[in-house]
Amino acid sequence: LTKKAKDDPEKYATFWKEHSRVFKMGYGDYENREKFNDLLRFNSSLNEDEKGLTSLDEYKNKMKEGQDKIYYISGPSRAAIELDPLLEVFKKKGIPVLYLVDPVDEFVLSSVMRYKDLDFSSANTKDITSLDKFKDEEPSEKKFEDLTDEELKHFAELLLKMKEILADKVLDVNDSDRLTESAICLVNQEDGFSSTFQKIMRMNNKEMAAPKKVMLVNRNNKLIRNLLSIYKQDANSPYLANMVMQLHEIALMADGDLMDPHALAKRLLHYFEDSSELYAKK
Repeated sequence: LTKKAKDDPEKYATFWKEHSRVFKMGYGDYENREKFNDLLRFNSSLNEDEKGLTSLDEYKNKMKEGQDKIYYISGPSRAAIELDPLLEVFKKKGIPVLYLVDPVDEFVLSSVMRYKDLDFSSANTKDITSLDKFKDEEPSEKKFEDLTDEELKHFAELLLKMKEILADKVLDVNDSDRLTESAICLVNQEDGFSSTFQKIMRMNNKEMAAPKKVMLVNRNNKLIRNLLSIYKQDANSPYLANMVMQLHEIALMADGDLMDPHALAKRLLHYFEDSSELYAKK
């Protein structure tokens, strides 16, 4: 297999597409770990579509100068992953990411632990300060004026209000620059298994609750700016409280962690009624 992967990558890719699930089950073969690691293949942001394959060595060679981790993100498909808010900062910085679409992939990486001198790190972690040193590949279009000192004070108060509304549903609510388009996202407090992996674990243990996460808020998002305006007018607005709950539940649903969708569905129907009434009056 090592010889085939080196001498005839196309034939090895055919082998991988047919037998990768069985091959990956060798992740416990510690005696042959280095050979095993070199033969692993994943789809990634380096590939043009879902059919492409990237080896760990190819990833290493495409890393940004100064990058010291191999980043990965899990999801049901490449299409779903590329819509994930967690990926936005990596796109902005041009940092490659492995796409783990097979449920067994995280078991494999957790066993491999390191590739050569590089650790694996989930995009689902709160701490991405190590990415700050990388410049944006393309300066994003500025859609909003910077908040004034007074507005920043109100925004900090809004975050505290959101934490109060969500209470014990989240660990914390923080301002973050990692989002470029999305209003919010949920991340683990520390580097750890993704929501996909945790969902698999809960399937095997029905009593296992979804872990609480940190909500990150994008102050340069239209919805968040609107919520800030509402907060300044009425900090105890029922609409504000409902919208914060709605945002959290939508994020849980996207992560596959929403245990009961009925409250979300009820709120959505309520918003549809209000919005349709506004249009009907025009």
